Amino acid sequence: MSEHSIRAVVHYLIPGDGKPIYYASVGGADAQLNISNAEFEERVVSINDARDQSIPASLDKEGFSLRSHDSEISDFYELADQQQRYEEELRDLVLPLVGGSNLLVFDHTLRSDSAAIRSQYNTREPAAVVHNDY
Repeated sequence: MSEHSIRAVVHYLIPGDGKPIYYASVGGADAQLNISNAEFEERVVSINDARDQSIPASLDKEGFSLRSHDSEISDFYELADQQQRYEEELRDLVLPLVGGSNLLVFDHTLRSDSAAIRSQYNTREPAAVVHNDY
């Protein structure tokens, strides 16, 4: 384990007979994970800082890549006045990497482990289970 890695407990879904039902939280101070008809297994894993890897992560192999970017967005919790510029930045950053011709931003989920921040900005709780996004 490198100096830029930690050990952490993650939660994996245990296969069962029924289908799990995930209820997305509405955000705010009391936002919490709500999944019914599901059991989870805790596993201790090593989480490495991808910025510290000798071979950089790639979209083709790891499913993500890291890029440096200086954003013009001053406050990601207050995007209302900056939404268009934010989406332009995303298009300019992502499209050349994936070879696409169009990018549709359809989800603006903000998360925080702070109840005060969730209350103030109506953000959602941190992701509590192993998952992938799209």
